[in-house]
Amino acid sequence: MVGLSCGNSGQMIQAVLVETQGVGLHLRGKLLHHLSYPLGRDFADLWQQYQSDRISLTGNQLGKLHALLGQAMLLASNHLLVQNRQEPDRVMAIGYLGPLLWHDPQHGQVTTHDLGMTAVLADRLGISVVSDFREIDIAGGGQGMPISALADGLLYRSEKEHRLLLHLGSMASMLYLPPGGKAQDLLAAEIVPCNSLLDRAIRQGTAGREKFDNAGRIAVQGTCLDSLIARWQEDPSLQRKPPRSIARKDFGNDFLQHAFQLTAQNEGTLQDLLCTLSHFIVRTIIHACCSWLPVEVTESARVNQLGSVGDPPLRTVNSSMTGSAIEKMNVYLSGGGVANGMLLRLLKYYAPGWEFKKLDELGFSATARTATGAAIMAALTLDGVPVSTPSGTGTVGRMLGRITPGHPGNWAKCLRWMGEHVAEIHFPYRAA
Repeated sequence: MVGLSCGNSGQMIQAVLVETQGVGLHLRGKLLHHLSYPLGRDFADLWQQYQSDRISLTGNQLGKLHALLGQAMLLASNHLLVQNRQEPDRVMAIGYLGPLLWHDPQHGQVTTHDLGMTAVLADRLGISVVSDFREIDIAGGGQGMPISALADGLLYRSEKEHRLLLHLGSMASMLYLPPGGKAQDLLAAEIVPCNSLLDRAIRQGTAGREKFDNAGRIAVQGTCLDSLIARWQEDPSLQRKPPRSIARKDFGNDFLQHAFQLTAQNEGTLQDLLCTLSHFIVRTIIHACCSWLPVEVTESARVNQLGSVGDPPLRTVNSSMTGSAIEKMNVYLSGGGVANGMLLRLLKYYAPGWEFKKLDELGFSATARTATGAAIMAALTLDGVPVSTPSGTGTVGRMLGRITPGHPGNWAKCLRWMGEHVAEIHFPYRAA
């Protein structure tokens, strides 16, 4: 299986080749190869313009973005297969998760929409493509994110170890996997904007001269403005419990413009704003984990004083829960934020009792977790497994993914596989 993803930074396509064994909830995956493929200047400039001022792009320009990303995905896939000496006809399907043109699971007409012309892959490579996983979940009343919770659970669960996966991508999200846990035992949620917020702040603060804060070197020079964090923590989207996804407009351009105004009123600099945003992100992450995880997981972990975000930490909220405390909390990090030294420093400061590791220690790429999840989700779709989970996105038993058939030979292989294996699957959930 091939997995492709492009984050909302619009800088890179992550491409992975994954070997799968087993069927359905017994599926296992092994990462064979991973590459990061840079997107061209034409795409990056248009995408940043869209993120800065959504109403300024014409339909023709949005169509150009869609096509440019499709062509880039084709080039990335070709590079991936050539580097691994793999012929396209040996790949059953491609799973794809793209950047979000829009995502709003809460307000008015709920909707979500990915960018990227996947038909280019099916036509040129002849490989069937599974994409648009979020749409069916949203249509079924789910949050649409974090969409790959079940796939990630199959890849990263342990029979003995409590595992918490923190994804520091455009959004920060969490996935808790109890030892030996089944699909229905996982807990996943989006927590707070992460890299998307930091990247937009530095682009606006430098008038586009800087695209991102490399390794957090600018943020580390600033001073945290606690009064700003107190305001931001009052946002209603941060008060909701899982299942939860964050509407992109909740922390969009209006939020950022107000953040710059508040910083100026406090005689702060761009460095101060980036520093404060970093503290805000990490405090919200740690507080959410302490509030949502089982008490036996968090009660022995030493956590430094956090600001209030909604409910107090779980040790007081869920004091009636039973269970023995674990000796340490193992946290596996993924996403572009693993390269941000400021975020890593703050995670260790606010949760000194937790042990932070990169996802690479489990044999997978920390920067390609989304692409790997897309590959596994494509495999599960062909196996006939409902990928949505009530403890992830909030929906029950939804078959996710839109399939674009490849060349006749490949599509016949997919149909044969589905006909032989779907009947073997024992579903963990039933449709509502």
